[in-house]
Amino acid sequence: MSATTGASLALLALLTVVGGQVQNVDVVVSKYEALGYPEISAFRNSPYSFSFCLCSRATTDPDRSGSCSCQNNIRGKTAAQSVPRAVFSARCMHSLNPSKCLGTRFHSVSESQQLLYIKVELDSRTLSSPSWQLIPNSAKRTNSKITAFTRTGDIRLSYVVLPSKSNERTSPVARTTTLRDLPEFPTYPKMATFLKRYGQLKNNVRKTTKVLAMESTKANVGNTLDQIRNYLMNGAMAEKLVPKDFDLNTFRRSLTDAHNRFRAVHKAGPLQYDLGIERSAQAWADHLANQEACLKHDPMRRYGENLFFFGGSVLPSAEATAASVAKSFYIEGDGYNFNDFRPREIHRVGHFTQMIWRSTEKMGVGVAIRQSTGHRSSACLPRKGMHLIYVVVKYDPPGNVLSEEQFLSNVRSG
Repeated sequence: MSATTGASLALLALLTVVGGQVQNVDVVVSKYEALGYPEISAFRNSPYSFSFCLCSRATTDPDRSGSCSCQNNIRGKTAAQSVPRAVFSARCMHSLNPSKCLGTRFHSVSESQQLLYIKVELDSRTLSSPSWQLIPNSAKRTNSKITAFTRTGDIRLSYVVLPSKSNERTSPVARTTTLRDLPEFPTYPKMATFLKRYGQLKNNVRKTTKVLAMESTKANVGNTLDQIRNYLMNGAMAEKLVPKDFDLNTFRRSLTDAHNRFRAVHKAGPLQYDLGIERSAQAWADHLANQEACLKHDPMRRYGENLFFFGGSVLPSAEATAASVAKSFYIEGDGYNFNDFRPREIHRVGHFTQMIWRSTEKMGVGVAIRQSTGHRSSACLPRKGMHLIYVVVKYDPPGNVLSEEQFLSNVRSG
């Protein structure tokens, strides 16, 4: 029996059926030390967020790599509770209670996935610099320093990596991977204090981003998620569009053209734009916007589906946004093995494979823009006053049919 999957970006929520013999691994943090008292006045009640990835090969962007399994946005203590350090009970190593412990469980980890990466955030701002950093993978208690935007220049972490006691044969389950989208602010110079840079940021943005944005519109969107984020952010600051000035028709046309350029690389025919599919995509985009919700898939599984979410106080051009959406889907194919079928990895590459799926013939795009109310029912939602763009792309016939024959015949190398 075959199944299809959809994809969503930025929250990434790809539902994949997995099962059989699994090897589970727990990463358990016993304590961490990050920002000090002088640095947290604006963030006292904001919780730290930790993300971990286990990878089989080195990468600078593990949450977009097909070689990695990731667990994102694990909630730590608040900034105030973490001064001078956050400490967790030793019992967490034996019983990982999410309400009392800081840690996560990886499911279906292969023996080759031995490289452990970490990213640390606070109030949707990335503290670790670079964002993802490689740390030792050891069953013994390990003390690591992560270079970061703090007064001391690092975050100190004590943790262990242990085989989970729950390693056993399991029934098929739906797995979800989440990906935090565009950071609200640009990165800060290394070793500078977080609070100082935060206070200076507004002046710096006014002085520099207009020039940077104009230059970026002449350049490529980028080949990594960080580069795409910067391209979107700089484009927004250059154009400073409000929703009524965002050209929806140009966006739909540009996104369709971008799909077809990438498909041509992989010997897939061009997609025809379909108004019937657009109506379905628009209905779901409107639903998500009306609910002011994190991304989730349309339960009516008539079409294949990729989702994208963006929030900002101002908007980039329709062309820049379309280019960013398409490239965000496409870069999931970095390192993809076109000669192998790995159903357990579809949640990490599903945007890419649906985009270039050879037997897909038509697509339609839904776009909904609304003003954030500031009601943050989930960490994926930004602060009040930001414009939220929900993008729903639907495909017919749907791709990502979970069978070896279908994948090998529909996903071809360039």
